[in-house]
Amino acid sequence: MVNAVTKQGTNNFHGSAFGFFQDASLTSREFFAKQNNLAKPDTNQQQWGGTIGGPIVRDKAHFFFSLERVAHQSAASP
Repeated sequence: MVNAVTKQGTNNFHGSAFGFFQDASLTSREFFAKQNNLAKPDTNQQQWGGTIGGPIVRDKAHFFFSLERVAHQSAASP
């Protein structure tokens, strides 16, 4: 996906980063797994990304880049 925007930028570099990680130790068993006394399935979720922007040519051209990634692995209850 490409998104082009015309907007005045800055002559300084700016950016941000984020991360979110969750595994089976941070989740509880589902309602029906509890009712049937089943083991908790192994799950793993990772979400991370960041942004960066700054000048290409001082006072003339600027850039901005953003990235976000999501990885989700889950297993059904036995």
